[in-house]
Amino acid sequence: MNVHAIKVAERVGFAALVFEASAGAMRLGPPGVRRTTITVGLAVAACQAGFSIYFTILDDVVRKLRAAGAVGRFNRQLASYLRLAVLVVEKVGYLSLDRDEANMVLQLVLLRYERGSMVITSNKAVTEWGTVVRDDVPATAIFDRLMHQRDVLAINDPRTDSRTASTSSP
Repeated sequence: MNVHAIKVAERVGFAALVFEASAGAMRLGPPGVRRTTITVGLAVAACQAGFSIYFTILDDVVRKLRAAGAVGRFNRQLASYLRLAVLVVEKVGYLSLDRDEANMVLQLVLLRYERGSMVITSNKAVTEWGTVVRDDVPATAIFDRLMHQRDVLAINDPRTDSRTASTSSP
């Protein structure tokens, strides 16, 4: 258990987030503001509450869906992401998605919508998501579903910035 992650999540006020069927969260901010630390705290709290969780990065999701599609198992791989109570997808925005990749992610987001929680972290502000998904149609649909009924936290606080934080902080 990552006690520091839980303390950070509690300090920011999200450790008590209830992972209901339609709930989710987005953690946005530049590198170094502990998005991952906060997200790990949320994941640990959800796990301790008995929820099934899968923690991954977007590039891995896309790679697995693409590989499964190449051998005719796309729907099976997609279903594996739907069975979970909480799906945590980190690093949204680090790599751009082509049209096929965006459509795969769109299918995942649409099918998970109101079925299970999805926690997203991104180094991009919402206004920059058009650079991640190079096609406006899936980009708009993905964004719309991710933003609906989501708890969005834009982190830009130097007190949580690991590049400036003191090593003696609690």
